[in-house]
Amino acid sequence: MTNAVKKSTKVYRVGTLVYTPAHLLCVSFWIVLGFFSYFLLRWQLVTVVMPLALKELGATGAQIGIIIGTIPMLINIMLSPVISTASDRTRTRFGRRMPYIILSGPLVVFFTILIGWLPEMKDFFSAHIHWMPIDRFMLLLYGTVYILFYTVNMGVGSTIWYLAPDVIPPEFIGRISAASSIAGALAGFIFNRFFLRFVPQYNTWIFTAIGIFFAFMLTGMFFFVKEGEYPPAEPRPQQTGNFICRGAKAIKHFLRDSYSDKLILLFFLGYSLTCVSTKCRGMFNILFATKDLGLTTGQYGTIMGYGSLLGLGIAFLSAFWIDRINPLKFYTYIGFVIILLNVIGYFFAVDYSSFMIVGLLLVVIYTTQELCQGKIYVMLYPKNKYGQFCSAMSIFLCAISTITTWGAGKAVDLFGYRFIFVWDFIFTIIATAVLLKVIFLWKEKQKEENNSDQ
Repeated sequence: MTNAVKKSTKVYRVGTLVYTPAHLLCVSFWIVLGFFSYFLLRWQLVTVVMPLALKELGATGAQIGIIIGTIPMLINIMLSPVISTASDRTRTRFGRRMPYIILSGPLVVFFTILIGWLPEMKDFFSAHIHWMPIDRFMLLLYGTVYILFYTVNMGVGSTIWYLAPDVIPPEFIGRISAASSIAGALAGFIFNRFFLRFVPQYNTWIFTAIGIFFAFMLTGMFFFVKEGEYPPAEPRPQQTGNFICRGAKAIKHFLRDSYSDKLILLFFLGYSLTCVSTKCRGMFNILFATKDLGLTTGQYGTIMGYGSLLGLGIAFLSAFWIDRINPLKFYTYIGFVIILLNVIGYFFAVDYSSFMIVGLLLVVIYTTQELCQGKIYVMLYPKNKYGQFCSAMSIFLCAISTITTWGAGKAVDLFGYRFIFVWDFIFTIIATAVLLKVIFLWKEKQKEENNSDQ
């Protein structure tokens, strides 16, 4: 809302946008709904079901890691800087983030639904494909469709995170971050508690329903979340030479601008290692539960559903304290608890009850840690280059993940699914050590800024 608001009404501002409380609530509502639908589709439906589908086709742990980890990370490295930098510089009547969300959204929906319908096509391909074993062909087909899904998803997956800082007043960013965590936890609870028990028997209709729901949510965001006017983009430095030379110079400028600050670079490393620590569990937790411990997918879904419900409560309560803490310190110190829980899990998660206890504790701790991420980004990144620095972090993470996702799969092939606890233990120790250094550098930077202001 950019029109003048009556002086008697309390207003909130961000850029050229001016909100009454009611308008701010409406915009926040649709942003959180958008996050909810994205979490449900991307991080619950596709992420949970793909390892199961690939395993049923005979894929090894290393192959699963390559298909759902290594190749997508390489795509992220190539596309993320292009999309983020382009969206930072885009100026349209629809804003700078929304065009990318709306243009890529329909393709995300299409490939989501297609993944769900692939099992229905197996008989057709069996009758017409004779030059390759059908399971191997279906494995290649699943991998190809998933990679296409991931590629088009970059348009939504990159820019949806940049939208909130552009349209939400800074004093509410922490609460929006908490609300998005609530949305993610709720999506996890709904999927694990009510949908996972029907996997894989009803994959077709589950993927179709969630894909259509995602399309509806993006449409609502388009109509109800309006971006304001932005200052003109910084002029591009004049470049000479052919397309390849100009591209090389642009990449050099991006790398120098994004990775020259030691504080930011070390934060990228610490955050990336924290994410890497969860990769092994993210890919193989359901296989550890069903193959090693003998749980059914329904039992696993029940446990994860309860975990999401706990996360929902924590995210809700965080709205009362998230804006009152130092998010960087909290994010770092909680790593010590994660290290301890992985030791406990490795030795004592041996059946349904013990797996549930360890799993629920890890969900609680990781949810609490993740609540701080949005505030850390806003605290450390330049506002006028927020998308660029988010992209730079994503590239850094993907560069590490291209190797570690394959490594996680290979480690599971060698040592078994219980290795998920060892993997998390090792990388969390390294990540925590790096983030402690980040805290030290941040304190030094604050001292320098305070001295310069005096």
